[in-house]
Amino acid sequence: MRFYGRDDYKPTAEFTTALQAQLSARSYPAVYEGWAAQIAATTFEKIGSAQLNSQLRNVPSAPEWLESTGHDPHITFSDVSMEDGRDYQLRICMESTVEGVAQLFLGRHDMTFTEAFSFRKPIREGLNEMVFDLEAEGRGRRLRFDPLNVPGRLRLVTMELISLS
Repeated sequence: MRFYGRDDYKPTAEFTTALQAQLSARSYPAVYEGWAAQIAATTFEKIGSAQLNSQLRNVPSAPEWLESTGHDPHITFSDVSMEDGRDYQLRICMESTVEGVAQLFLGRHDMTFTEAFSFRKPIREGLNEMVFDLEAEGRGRRLRFDPLNVPGRLRLVTMELISLS
């Protein structure tokens, strides 16, 4: 909010949507409840809130579901609560309407995501349980999860970050 008050200040769409939902909570509870459900679908304890790219969007009629509209949808967690020197495990339970491949990228200390530091898991229709081992060496605090590599719908049932050391 460091630009608030400037003539050329324009808040982000996410900020505007959140503000409108919160201001309408009393008069229009359905607007607020829809927004809250969308936020809950992309916020996970110990992992934080996520940023969806343009190929992944909320499904208006089912806020807990996300729709992949392309071949590279991803969810970025920019500041995950992982301590340096500790190994972690990320456990994901995801429901999908299509078969595909999920990929988890580990952000490096230089803030990049590369194929060399990623893991792939096959996705089938229905519930999918995935476990990713996140070793401390060279790992930063950012994660990028590509839930599908094809168009389709998905629901992130749980995402759990567990300290191993």
